[in-house]
Amino acid sequence: MLAGAAGGVVWLGIASRRDATLEPRALVVAALAGAALGGCFGRVTRRLIAPLPRILLGATFFGALGIVAYSFCLPRVAPGLAATLPAATTLLAAVAYGACAAAIPPLRVRWERGRRV
Repeated sequence: MLAGAAGGVVWLGIASRRDATLEPRALVVAALAGAALGGCFGRVTRRLIAPLPRILLGATFFGALGIVAYSFCLPRVAPGLAATLPAATTLLAAVAYGACAAAIPPLRVRWERGRRV
């Protein structure tokens, strides 16, 4: 979850690089949303121990999720915002978020430690 929060702040920084001043509320919202997504991703990939495949999976998954959100969801929900956000920067931000969210291995509960299932 901490890596997801850091990834959310990194995503916000990359996506809004034109605007040097970021509101504290935007940072908090990005950190909370990133922590929620990172926690879900960590729970799904809790048995993927090796760091490089986990980072590649995170970057690929969130890159694809970013493309879907940018292409299908954003134009329907906020067409004005979709017109102002560049696609390459948004995709780069999603890949950076995925790499940050997958960089730290997820915590495992006590009964899972040492088990290789």
